[in-house]
Amino acid sequence: MLSQNFTHLVSPFYKRIPNPLIISGPSYIGKKYLLNYLILNFNCQQINPLIDNTYSPSRIHKTDFNISKVIQSNKNPVTILPAHLISSFKFKYPLSRAIYLLPDSIELLEKRMKKQNLNPIQIETNLTNTLEEILYYNEYLKSLFDETFTVTQGNFEYIVDNIVEKYLVNN
Repeated sequence: MLSQNFTHLVSPFYKRIPNPLIISGPSYIGKKYLLNYLILNFNCQQINPLIDNTYSPSRIHKTDFNISKVIQSNKNPVTILPAHLISSFKFKYPLSRAIYLLPDSIELLEKRMKKQNLNPIQIETNLTNTLEEILYYNEYLKSLFDETFTVTQGNFEYIVDNIVEKYLVNN
């Protein structure tokens, strides 16, 4: 009711400001590929957040400046972060959005690792780490993410379309 009464006063000046988008997921799921695709095709710019245990004001200021600069240039700030750092980033930037890319099968990741010419020991180690990360994500981190996309062999366009529609502005 209140919003209906004042919409005419606000709407001419309303401008949607892009919130940082965080892409997360296990290794070899395609996070970097997705990030680069968004940068090339959808008015996005990569931000490099400085999230660690160092609470130096200069480090925090650099991240703030980086995000502000991207927003002022009317671009969508996007980054890749490991899942366990999402809470730190969201604490600092509560309006940020986070998506998690989940493989539909371990075989999909195994195929991608083989394409990178990893040896069998590296593949086994990476797959073990991936399974641990996915279990940890499902048990402890899932609630921090705005959306989880299941990655299959042929649904890249579906994922991109959803991201553009729900999380990006100025496109």
